[in-house]
Amino acid sequence: MKRIAITGSRGVIGSILVEGLTDFTITGLDLPETDICDYPVLLERLRGHDALIHLAWVSESAPQMKALHHDNFTMIQQVYRGAVDAGVGRVIMASSVHAADVRGLDPATVSRLSETGTPNGAYGAAKQFGESLGRYYAGKGLDVTCVRFGAVNQQDTMPTQNEFERVVWLRHVDLLRLMSDLLTAPVAPGSFQMAIAVSGQPLVTDQQGSFPLFDTDAERAPALA
Repeated sequence: MKRIAITGSRGVIGSILVEGLTDFTITGLDLPETDICDYPVLLERLRGHDALIHLAWVSESAPQMKALHHDNFTMIQQVYRGAVDAGVGRVIMASSVHAADVRGLDPATVSRLSETGTPNGAYGAAKQFGESLGRYYAGKGLDVTCVRFGAVNQQDTMPTQNEFERVVWLRHVDLLRLMSDLLTAPVAPGSFQMAIAVSGQPLVTDQQGSFPLFDTDAERAPALA
């Protein structure tokens, strides 16, 4: 059974994955037991795992600045570096549909967004940082997938008060199917791909028929010195 480490495993998405990914052995990496910003601690906890899902995010400061909290950038860099040093072959990085400005778009176009574009705020820009660093660390030999998650809620009900959240709603069953597909696919060292995780869209699918995977022109990052 594959061993999967999940940072932020007690959050909304993390708790859904812990409960629903029953075919994997899950290790939660959360405060106060594990401080991801403490590199020696993180490195020790990562050893022996097959994959790492990074969900942890600091969001307790002022609304305008929470996305730019320095710990968010530190954690992103630490998990990529730690995966390389600990021999974890695959990293799935949580990004967001906010990394591209989809407001005002027809719902049918949401799933066809490319991996580049203008974010719709500081939060989206911070998520783009995680995507860019993923490309760099793919060159270090990791298999990296950045997932732009749509709107996930604990109740698993379609949002009705917010039109944007309704368009980008992600059901639990679709979230679990995507993550299971990504975790069971053969590891491809040096590869980078994007996925947009939104339910109920006309999808440009991958070979497993689940979600649109933006393969960045079948990019295989060159080895870095």
